[in-house]
Amino acid sequence: MLVTRRHRLVRRGVLAELMDVFFARLTALDAAIRANDDERWSALRVAIVAEKASHACHREQAPAWMLGIEAAPAAAGETLARLPGSPGTAEGTVFSAASSDDFPRS
Repeated sequence: MLVTRRHRLVRRGVLAELMDVFFARLTALDAAIRANDDERWSALRVAIVAEKASHACHREQAPAWMLGIEAAPAAAGETLARLPGSPGTAEGTVFSAASSDDFPRS
């Protein structure tokens, strides 16, 4: 239902583009719909813009290998600096892990 009504949010100026609806928090969206006043719609627009900017910033960062633990940057030329799913090419010995059971073997 929300996906079909996002056109109204674009016309109202809450969304810059149709896909921005996915950056809205349900609680903020619900509050704006229930209040239906300019202040709540404006607050929702600001929250969506902030969430979209945060998303754009974070999508440029490589994910941490272990959640909450930042790895020290590797010296150039010594080790891989990204996760194996990163774009690009690499040369060297590879250990292929088909499942988590393969990790104790090395």
